[in-house]
Amino acid sequence: MRTFAVVLTIFTIFFISGCAGGPPVIQGEEDGPYRHYYRIVVVDGKGDPLPGATVDCLFFDDNRLVKTAALVTDEKGVVEGGVNVSLNRSAFKYRVKKDGYYEKEGALRSDYGDTKYRKPVNGGYVQLFRNVDYLDRNFAASLSDTAIRDSMLDFVESFMRRNGKVESTLFPWSVSLARHGNRHYFRLTVEDNTMYNSGAFFEETLVAKIFRDTACPALAFVNTQTDDSTMLYGYDLTVRALCRNFCEPEDEGRVREFRYLVPGTALERYLEGYISHEKLLESSTCIVDGRIFETSDASSRTNYPECRFPRA
Repeated sequence: MRTFAVVLTIFTIFFISGCAGGPPVIQGEEDGPYRHYYRIVVVDGKGDPLPGATVDCLFFDDNRLVKTAALVTDEKGVVEGGVNVSLNRSAFKYRVKKDGYYEKEGALRSDYGDTKYRKPVNGGYVQLFRNVDYLDRNFAASLSDTAIRDSMLDFVESFMRRNGKVESTLFPWSVSLARHGNRHYFRLTVEDNTMYNSGAFFEETLVAKIFRDTACPALAFVNTQTDDSTMLYGYDLTVRALCRNFCEPEDEGRVREFRYLVPGTALERYLEGYISHEKLLESSTCIVDGRIFETSDASSRTNYPECRFPRA
């Protein structure tokens, strides 16, 4: 059976430094005539309300911090807060945390422009996940070997705790061991943190760029977590990337899936500097939105399609 050597990186991020017992309220700063309201609903991986989660909040009058608070979700997973602002523009930044779940942060902004709304509310949903929520459901249900399960969970923990700037984040319910024919692969899905201008790339250029900028760093990290004695043939990595044509103002974009089946020996040669990422891509199988893509042509074009922006 497969084993995994895990390097666990532990780090602590202080959302508001020096705030023992929760962020304090800044007195004497919140004095504008307009009241803006914010509402956050916190749910778990199944979409059920998550009571008892702490939400560290920063409230801004336009871009000026005027109040901080530590709120706790009620039985419906809800927290609500408001801020008085002077220019009818506000912002709300938050970090949600609960024991046993990975933290998540985000921001909302309001610019109402007039006073016709009595109580304008800006809000949204925040979903928190546990380490087990990143394992493929069918894989986890069929897994009887506790050692492999623990190793997979250790991998999730390590991936989620990476230091520094990361190109991608782990996608829930995606980590498993897969088999294609007689070959075994480590499978996972990541979400790209970049929005791509589909109007500025030929398809083959976009495939190569996402492979180089997102897939390769993720694969390099995954490779450090696998033991040299494992029997893996390779890696089955899917990158979910938001793509929209910036030349078309009405294009809201869509999430596309770029799946790369990468042989382990070729990845090792790439990481050791013997082959380029172009050669690594050529030795891999690429599937874009469910269809096989010819990777031999993926980096052959270096120019870009013409993108004419509409006149103002």
